[in-house]
Amino acid sequence: LNDPVRGELDEALYPLYDGDPTTTVDLTAGAYAYAVRRGRSNELDQVSTGTLAVNFRNYDGAFVPGSLVPANVNISPGRRVRLYLDEVCAYDGRVDDWDLEYGSDLSTSAMLTAVDALGVLAETELQEWTTTAQTADVRFESVLDRPEVAFPATRGVGAEGGDIGADVVADGTNALAYVRKVTYS
Repeated sequence: LNDPVRGELDEALYPLYDGDPTTTVDLTAGAYAYAVRRGRSNELDQVSTGTLAVNFRNYDGAFVPGSLVPANVNISPGRRVRLYLDEVCAYDGRVDDWDLEYGSDLSTSAMLTAVDALGVLAETELQEWTTTAQTADVRFESVLDRPEVAFPATRGVGAEGGDIGADVVADGTNALAYVRKVTYS
């Protein structure tokens, strides 16, 4: 483990923090496997939600909720997680679930699953709202700025398109479905 702050495991880093990179919690020491899935199968498919799964050894019980082990980590849905490979961020998302498995030999392991920004949007419902006529990129930004979406300020919106007419968004509209509608209009 080469880095005193983030750690390193076979050139993969597993920092977890809640909004502020200075409060990073390093999970690298217990990690032994990871899988990242994202993108699309071909050019005609929609880009799917990206997911991250990381498996941890939990020999000391540090990943058990309420553990008294000093290294206890408060991992809860919604916390930000990043995966670094060779000091490059390969995945940036939010914790979706945290599972524990108990073996017959009393060993425990843990698995963190995370979703990327598309996954967060897919789990968000918009409140009723009336839009004004605007360009696709401005509409996209206005969706991300909605209080119920609360999308982070750091974003790389590259939506293009012409003018979109005013719209009434119904209460409970899926945020990802609406953003895709805007993107393809």
